[in-house]
Amino acid sequence: MNRNLLTQKGLTLIEMMIALVLGLLVVAVVGTLYTQSKRSYNQDEQMARMQENARYALREISRDLSMIGFFGGNGRPASDSSLVAASAKCGIEPLATLDNQVLQIWLASDAGIPSCLTTPATGSHILMVAYTSGAKATSYGTGSIYVPVTNAGVGNFLAYGGTAPTAPLEYWEYLLRVYYVTVENNVPVLKRAVLTNDGTNPLVQNDTGGTVAEGVEDIVVEFGMDTDGDCVVDKYVVPTGGGALPAGRPLMARIFLLMRGDATDGTFNMAGASIDYKLGSTTKTYSDQVRRRVYSATAYLRNMEIQCYVPSS
Repeated sequence: MNRNLLTQKGLTLIEMMIALVLGLLVVAVVGTLYTQSKRSYNQDEQMARMQENARYALREISRDLSMIGFFGGNGRPASDSSLVAASAKCGIEPLATLDNQVLQIWLASDAGIPSCLTTPATGSHILMVAYTSGAKATSYGTGSIYVPVTNAGVGNFLAYGGTAPTAPLEYWEYLLRVYYVTVENNVPVLKRAVLTNDGTNPLVQNDTGGTVAEGVEDIVVEFGMDTDGDCVVDKYVVPTGGGALPAGRPLMARIFLLMRGDATDGTFNMAGASIDYKLGSTTKTYSDQVRRRVYSATAYLRNMEIQCYVPSS
């Protein structure tokens, strides 16, 4: 008989159990590392998406705010009463109010908010801005509104009716935009309504594509007001709604966006504590497990500042 066969031995039960436990530990460590890495990746991706959407939204709003009061030439156009009724299909009468008002702001609780807006979020600002495009029009839409401009200054608002201007007369397209927050499919979004036309008459309606950015839960705008006519910001104020701004001339604007993640994070705020988010001087409080962050930008209302130095006639 071969003695080697008699001396060979297999694994004992204890050895097998030790090997099994060690293997399970390795699997558990690898699984934990994978889970943590996946969670960290999801959180980073969520924050990056919020930041990207916030940057785009702030850029769009800031650009529009910086253009308010620009009308393609010296002076400001006057209303044409024949256009007011046609342009009021959203509950906005821009041609009746913008002789002296290129900027309006409401709260969703205001009675006079534009009627074409889709369920604005409670407590959030609704911002309307108006100006002409940065260059003269080269094509024209029937029913679109233009400002006639010559070397002598600007004329009254008019709706294009099929006759192109003859030099030195130019038409500059009148732009009106309304920003507001609403909820679509349980996701908060920033939307924009614009002044367009129905082929015949001016019409304010949601912009093509509708959504400016997803994840915008709230918008608050503070205005730096010159209250004593010295062309310097004296204080920042938060409009209380109603359409009009506080007394004074707005020279700057601070825009605050409250962004939120697109899903609940079970590892965030597990105790359900109340968390405050500062949107300038406005505080919003939440106690859920959704990650949020505040982003902001400052817009210089350069045309309003220029007008501040122009002597009144």
